[in-house]
Amino acid sequence: MKKIYLTRHGETLFNLTKKRQGACDSPLTETGIDQAKKAKEYFNEHGIVFDKAYCSTSERAEDTLNLITDLPYERMKNLKEWNFGVYEGEPEDLGTPGPDYLPDRLNFGDWWVQHGGEDVKELRERMKNALAKIGGDEGKNAIVVSHAGAIWSLVTGMFPSRDLLEENGLGNGIKNLATLEFEVLENGELKFIHLFQPLLEE
Repeated sequence: MKKIYLTRHGETLFNLTKKRQGACDSPLTETGIDQAKKAKEYFNEHGIVFDKAYCSTSERAEDTLNLITDLPYERMKNLKEWNFGVYEGEPEDLGTPGPDYLPDRLNFGDWWVQHGGEDVKELRERMKNALAKIGGDEGKNAIVVSHAGAIWSLVTGMFPSRDLLEENGLGNGIKNLATLEFEVLENGELKFIHLFQPLLEE
């Protein structure tokens, strides 16, 4: 049996200043650094030991991973955040779809394509490809650091209604250092176990 622990990076400067951060990057804040250190303590205290490590090619994910573990690791482009096109680095309220688009939607869908960005299906597919590769690698427990939108694209594909998201503890989104535990089944499929918040749980 193999498990994958899919984790969001720590707080960044763009998170703090409410700028849209996808394919572009910004550094961890002091709070983000502290969050990653606390997550490491949480994993250690709960006996969660990693023998494989992966992250997106974004600095914020790599820096978070380096604070969680000393393991050698692999950087993977398929784990990067959603590409928001021309709205990269802009204030979060710019370019956001209006109320006519958003009702009953679980994610941005194809909204960003018209702005040179990425469709959720494309994002979800590359995330699935990354995790399939990781699941096929040798090792028992893998820590994988990615991004909120990228992780959200995956879970809204697995649980395609608000009720299902709530039932699986995913109703509040993917906060910094939120971690999703998956079991890799014999056929290579991922079985969602649960989401936990190392910064909120004792």
